[in-house]
Amino acid sequence: MQKYNLKPEFIIQITSFFWIITKFVSFNLWFSFYRTVPELRNFELINPNISTITTNILSGFSILLLAFLLIKFKRSIVFLIVILEIILASFDQMRWQPFVFQFVVTFLMYVLHPKKFYFHLLLLLSATYFYSGIHKLNYGFVQQIWVQKILNDFLYLPMSITSNFMVEKLGFLIGFIELLLGILILFNRKYFVEIVIVHLFILAFIGPFGLCFNEVVWGWNLLMILYALLYYFTTEINFCKATNFKSSLTQIWVVILFILPLLSFAKLYNPYFSFELYSGKTTKVYMITKNKKYEEFKIINPSKYYLNCLKDEFIFNLNTYTYDNLKVSVPPHEPIFMNLINQMTHTAEETDNIQFYIVPYPFTERSIILINY
Repeated sequence: MQKYNLKPEFIIQITSFFWIITKFVSFNLWFSFYRTVPELRNFELINPNISTITTNILSGFSILLLAFLLIKFKRSIVFLIVILEIILASFDQMRWQPFVFQFVVTFLMYVLHPKKFYFHLLLLLSATYFYSGIHKLNYGFVQQIWVQKILNDFLYLPMSITSNFMVEKLGFLIGFIELLLGILILFNRKYFVEIVIVHLFILAFIGPFGLCFNEVVWGWNLLMILYALLYYFTTEINFCKATNFKSSLTQIWVVILFILPLLSFAKLYNPYFSFELYSGKTTKVYMITKNKKYEEFKIINPSKYYLNCLKDEFIFNLNTYTYDNLKVSVPPHEPIFMNLINQMTHTAEETDNIQFYIVPYPFTERSIILINY
């Protein structure tokens, strides 16, 4: 098989193209014109009005720079984009999404060491599949994603099959295969064929011909397919070569990509930065209001979000609400949920008769956190 060596600059340009698409799909996440979900600021010193104006300007400038890279490549522009995205993320924790994390890290890998870009990107891909697989090894994924979403909703299999004990437990195999692929691609490029198959299935599952949801990551999945094809058709990287790990920068990336994600299991690290993707463990947040107080939160079409309406009591699923407005879910990290709740209560003129329920995995009554205002 003939091998081709593509310049890292071309890979950054491909990434820029899909980053632009992702930004337009999640337009309200970056621009405030039609946004109703409050910005989750990381620093209390950031004035909300200044933050909103600055966000619009910086977001527009970021897209222009990404487009500029497609025409004329400059390493300084790549670095400037990284800085802009970090600033934008500091204005709003809702932007702490896994695809944003990967885009920023990919660009930063090129800026810091272009000659080792392919090796560092391989580490990023390996960590993505390894930890994504580990996070799927739980009953939340098996019951909510595997049985309910894939078998019932996507494949239309009858309950007589999906309720079978062995069929249900096959869901654990998905996570195991994914984490195994995360290891194998480090040593042999042929396993990138399986990576392509994985993402083609994901696109069939969530794409326009499947369940048609989470469209913000459609482009990201196409990009991951291109990455896989890139490594399959290029010269194989010798992962075991000792000189690859002598660089202090490589060691830092190993810590960021493989060590820090371990803290997420103790809830000390953002799960999205530890590649928790479709894990079935997403924390759920509900807001209970009375006497139509949801109007103060500028919630449009409230019947779309409430689960119950008894005695003027409205129970809203805030996960669904934020996704519908921003095309992304709330990062499943308790400090971020608390920030969302605080911002929403600051929006309301009165907070009487407002309650919030945070329901983390395993979604039992004992795990529920009740917050009264």
